[in-house]
Amino acid sequence: MTARGVGIPWFRREQYDAFRELLPNRDWHDSYDDWLHAAEQLEQSARDAGSPVYRIDVTPDSFTAWCQTVSHLDANPSLAQFAATAARKLDAERAKSKVRANARKRRR
Repeated sequence: MTARGVGIPWFRREQYDAFRELLPNRDWHDSYDDWLHAAEQLEQSARDAGSPVYRIDVTPDSFTAWCQTVSHLDANPSLAQFAATAARKLDAERAKSKVRANARKRRR
């Protein structure tokens, strides 16, 4: 069985402060560099555990639109859910790619 992917919400430097304003009740790192260091450590820990890791690009607009479609009121779990939802989709795509690759091998 293939390990389930881990989705990490990935912020761009220029959007980090916008997210801090968008989600003021979240426990944020003091700076983008502090967040980046922690995110890279989380990424490495997941890889060390054998999980595929997906950096889920999140923008204020895409996150806000997603929250509206799923009616989330509590932002803290929503960022994690946003990334987890995207990771599940990427896992499904990865599994389909493996099935297609195996089918091509059998035809040879």
